[in-house]
Amino acid sequence: LLTQFSSSGRELPPHLKTAIDKLSAEHPTGISLAQLESPMMKQFAAVKEEVPDSLIFFRMGDFFELFGIDAVLASDICSLTLTSRDKNSENPVPMAGVPVVAYKSCLRKCVAAGFKVTVCDQVEDPKTAKGIVRREIVRIATPAVPGDFDNDDTEITGQGCYLACIISDKNLFTLAYVDVATGEFRVTGGLALEVCVREIQTLVPREILVAADKVSETIAQMRQLFQIPPRVSALEPWVLRSQPDCLRIFKEFFKEKLPTHFGLEAFAGGLTAAAGILSYLKQSQRGILSNLTRIETYFVLNHLLIDDATRRHLDFFQTTTGERRGSLYWFLNHCVTATGSRYLARRLNYPFKDSKRIESALKCVKELRSESTSRRNLEAELRQTADLDRLLSRAAQGYIDPKSLCWMRQTLESLPKLFLFLNQHQGLQNLNSEAQILLGSKISVDSQDTASTSWAENLVLLCSFLNESIDADPAAILGKGGRIFKLGFNANLDEIISLETNIDTLISKLEENERNKTGISSLKIGYTRAFGYYFEISKGKAAQAPAHFIRKQTLTTGERFITEELKELEERILSASDERLALEKELFELVRLRVVEFADALTSASQFIAWLDCTRNFAEIAEKYSWCQPQISDKNVTWLRDCVHPVLKAMALTDEAFVPNTLFVGDASGLSDEVRKQFANSIENSAEVILITGPNMAGKSTLMRQAALAQVMFQIGCPVPAAQGVLGVCDRIFTRIGSGDFALRNQSTFMVEMLETAHMLRHATSQSLLLMDEIGRGTSTYDGLSLAWAILEDLHDRVKARALFSTHYHEILEVAASRPGIKAMKMEVLERERKMPDGSRKWDIVFTRQFTPGAAGKSYGLHVAEMAGLQSNIVAR
Repeated sequence: LLTQFSSSGRELPPHLKTAIDKLSAEHPTGISLAQLESPMMKQFAAVKEEVPDSLIFFRMGDFFELFGIDAVLASDICSLTLTSRDKNSENPVPMAGVPVVAYKSCLRKCVAAGFKVTVCDQVEDPKTAKGIVRREIVRIATPAVPGDFDNDDTEITGQGCYLACIISDKNLFTLAYVDVATGEFRVTGGLALEVCVREIQTLVPREILVAADKVSETIAQMRQLFQIPPRVSALEPWVLRSQPDCLRIFKEFFKEKLPTHFGLEAFAGGLTAAAGILSYLKQSQRGILSNLTRIETYFVLNHLLIDDATRRHLDFFQTTTGERRGSLYWFLNHCVTATGSRYLARRLNYPFKDSKRIESALKCVKELRSESTSRRNLEAELRQTADLDRLLSRAAQGYIDPKSLCWMRQTLESLPKLFLFLNQHQGLQNLNSEAQILLGSKISVDSQDTASTSWAENLVLLCSFLNESIDADPAAILGKGGRIFKLGFNANLDEIISLETNIDTLISKLEENERNKTGISSLKIGYTRAFGYYFEISKGKAAQAPAHFIRKQTLTTGERFITEELKELEERILSASDERLALEKELFELVRLRVVEFADALTSASQFIAWLDCTRNFAEIAEKYSWCQPQISDKNVTWLRDCVHPVLKAMALTDEAFVPNTLFVGDASGLSDEVRKQFANSIENSAEVILITGPNMAGKSTLMRQAALAQVMFQIGCPVPAAQGVLGVCDRIFTRIGSGDFALRNQSTFMVEMLETAHMLRHATSQSLLLMDEIGRGTSTYDGLSLAWAILEDLHDRVKARALFSTHYHEILEVAASRPGIKAMKMEVLERERKMPDGSRKWDIVFTRQFTPGAAGKSYGLHVAEMAGLQSNIVAR
């Protein structure tokens, strides 16, 4: 626990360090064995021994208490008052508590700090309990499986809530990871250490499971990779030792399915990694999470690879200042569903490398783009859908509410309309075909607008069941007033509700009957909290009370009586609320389990909605900004006419209009005559390596970024921000743009630059795209020039990849002159003479932002310094 605390970046204040120094080493709680002898503390100790790596929230009456080391750590994390138990002993037991009504806030803070938290609640009524109240673990929340304690922002950040498991075999690694909140479960393998690290940086998991002997090493590695490192836990030993046991837990979880159904045999540790996760979930969640219905296996090399440095340089999910606004994901994410947003994030993390998949995705976008009315109708229907993944997860974990089931039902009612949408439009043939491939079955709709695919038929059954059971506008919480279930769903419940809603009528009827029988016109039924229901007769008529009236109370104004009939009615009325709550809980649990039975079909529906929304999203953005549908080439080329930076152009942060440019990089040989004709005016400027010169602020880095962003967008199946484009598929994109040190790793700006450059040159192939901005600037002039010169030659002579190489070292132009595969281009700058008030003349510079052939003769550093406001005497000097 202390290791986990320190890895979260926190430091205990002195008084808490003193409290820890006094703790005992006899027990995982830090409490001495002698102080664990009372019945209640024995209960606590047993729970702690079951989950020693967890903070225990232990229910005691109206409070959840923490003891020992748990209390010390939680008091710092949650700002709780640290008190003590056995205050008169030599070493009082540290104790901290939080009221039951407010404990979720503290629990959420502990989970966010990276801790596993166990809730041990009272499972019997203290009033009826014989001896000590029985307590049991009711839930275990972890950073990766926080349940309803999660503050979900994955649609904003693009990151999931992942639990990962790493299995190492010699020098290769297998990686499995799951997001319980959405049901995403993926496995990949055959990874070198560097690739495995890249995947971990892509996922940013909240917990990682590794072999026990790898825990310390992994914790150290995570501290280097992340500012807030994930929790690292040890796998159970049997997972690594016994394949039969791994297969057993796999079958227990997936019922009739085998590892081969998901392709796990493709990776040496595939079954082990998956079983490690399943075992951990079973133990921590006290049962099986039924929303996990499938495992997706994938090969990393089947996707465009983008390392962590490149993501940062290109502002994938956040800008260099750490803001979400201005990132590529923020700009592209106009999905109207949460599932669509997650699907977009997945596409950005794993762009396609198969040209056929790219072509198919682009065709679907093109079809929707040409149908503006259909697109608007589709958006309206998608807005009526819920996040089925998360609703299913809540149902599986047992904390779904009636309103969520109502939202699920509305989504299921919208699905046939989405199917109908695809079938009714003749212009959506590719979209329809892609949907059929995605769902593994043909989509069709019968005359009653009911989807006829097998999984959709199941959802029709579920929708019908929810329609029969859940009220049209159910109460938000069980037992808090309002109807949950429809009339006719359960006869016993209807009878109880009828009793509750007709209390006044029943009382009035009984009152009238007794008044008629006795002839006492002043007789009436009253109620007090102390005495319950009673008949009241005035003082003058009290003597006329019939024999079956039992005197209850004498007042100055009259007498109060009860009867067996009134007493029976009172018992029915008072017990109705409890009976209703118990029955509604029982019925709601049956509905919840029924929903979970349809997990596989709900997952398919969610994937369908996500894909459709993301495709619509791309079409909407492309139409809004007039992006082009690029041609796909089998050559290593990135050709873009009038290309812009999508985010900067749209955000318009300055008064200056964004200037589009035409960019050609790659091998022009072998291209078709048609393509050559289309780009006849600029084809002479093409080359495998483009050497870019020009002053600071002229737009070199922006031009390079927009080329890389266009390539990424192309490979996620999105139109690109250009008037016209011809693009070949890349296997990797590397960038070395901007400067920055990494003080935590003791790495200077120049060291970071060289590490990233070395990584690029070591792994780049002829199918890669490299962006290298001002290489060598972090050291002495001649060292930097020498490095840049040699790297540029290596790019041309050995790597032969598409590359954009910007520099202020004008001497390097000699390399371009001596090698045919390097083309010199510049960001054009105009010099303008201006007459000063004193009669002198001054030269100003104008950034045209135009990308033109040739080389810049100057870097204009003094002009830029003056524009920035550097004092004139310094500039003059």
